[in-house]
Amino acid sequence: MKMERENVFEGRFVDVQIRSTSDQKIEVVVSCNSVAVLVYNRRLRKAVLVQQSRLAMVSANNRKGIITEVIAGRMNKYNLTLKGLIALEIKEEVGVDVPENDIIVINGLQSLAMSPGMATERCYLALAEIPASSFPKEGSVFGVQEEGESTRPVIYSFEELDALVYEDMKTLALVQFFLRGIEREERSRVR
Repeated sequence: MKMERENVFEGRFVDVQIRSTSDQKIEVVVSCNSVAVLVYNRRLRKAVLVQQSRLAMVSANNRKGIITEVIAGRMNKYNLTLKGLIALEIKEEVGVDVPENDIIVINGLQSLAMSPGMATERCYLALAEIPASSFPKEGSVFGVQEEGESTRPVIYSFEELDALVYEDMKTLALVQFFLRGIEREERSRVR
């Protein structure tokens, strides 16, 4: 299929192209891929999410754009391995050092399309177990100031995670994948 591309906008994080074929013409948001990770401790039965302001989430119902989500970041800033970037994001957003060997990238190392009808971004999803002694303190503030990032860790029990109402697709997907795995583990131990 022959496709033509015309750049109509170049930004800091994204570009917009008009992509057209003989029978279709659409705007496409072109951006780098991303990573997202759920950090947890099985023995404590707790996980760490982060709260931060996201300008794209500002609305009449959310004037500051505050959203609770998994730790996440773009794959555009460092020449690191996938797990190395995930470990860096965990350090930046909740202040915890996680060895790359403790990070599990799910879905067979296959990234997932974030919005395949209009965007090129794909996201790698991961899990990372941390020791109870490494849990960040709620109310602490982390993030990369140069990027305008300010994240606050929020700790939830596994039961609270299951009852939350989510605003973010990658967070919902990771939490549900994780909880389903925990449930399978617990059922197999009972047998």
